[in-house]
Amino acid sequence: MRFPRTLVAYLTLFFLLMLSSQSSAQLQQAPLGMNLSGIKDWSTQLPFVDVFKSARDWIPQNVNGGSWNTGDSLTLTSKGWIARLDSGKAAATLLCRSLDGNYPAGEYICLYDGEGILQFGFDAAELSSEPGRMVLNVTPGNGGIYVKLVSTNPANPLRNIRVIMPGYESSYQTEPFYPPFLDMLAGYPVLRFMDWMETNNSPLISWENRTKPESFSLAGEHGASVETMIQLANLLDINPWFCMPHQADDNFIQQFATSVKQQLIPTLKPYLE
Repeated sequence: MRFPRTLVAYLTLFFLLMLSSQSSAQLQQAPLGMNLSGIKDWSTQLPFVDVFKSARDWIPQNVNGGSWNTGDSLTLTSKGWIARLDSGKAAATLLCRSLDGNYPAGEYICLYDGEGILQFGFDAAELSSEPGRMVLNVTPGNGGIYVKLVSTNPANPLRNIRVIMPGYESSYQTEPFYPPFLDMLAGYPVLRFMDWMETNNSPLISWENRTKPESFSLAGEHGASVETMIQLANLLDINPWFCMPHQADDNFIQQFATSVKQQLIPTLKPYLE
């Protein structure tokens, strides 16, 4: 039986009005969990006010242009920062890539430790610079923020890079999550971290090789740090659903469980997959 188009339109409008009339309390009681998409430089979820937390893996390049990826090996510190660069060599990464301009515009603050030289391009241009702090003008487009390390002091490598959205320099350490991201998740009873943990095809085996909060990026092949996931669950008062790497050894599982027990607020219920 086919209904007239006008009747279908009225019924659609009726159901939309019924949904919109529900109170926020009713919506908060909806028994529906949410999968988070993976942390990537090209992800539209924008979870952090420090967008460098979603940085792409380092790309080996030359200081004076040439190939986008030279294929050279890079020497990294234990936390993933560039330990040294050979003469004429550079290392680059990308932030907020391929978002068609859908990320905040304005003056970003770049902070770093150590000694070296950073250059910015694509959607970002340097406005001012002093040791450890740079001001960038960002006009969002599809290119994203191009970060290029052209020099670093091996005795004191440039590290702990932060690229902070406009207005969050004074609060990013205590309030690391982007407020619209938090607003989007409010009300769900469960957050599943499968993609945040890069669980599918994960190479992670040992606890020592896990991502840590101070690691170069949370967007690498080992996924986000357990501390960051617990912090998000605690802040939103939402039960976390963790997905273990299939190759993880017994010590990894034990240490992960211990971290959750010690750090997750007691009223929350963790799920394990």
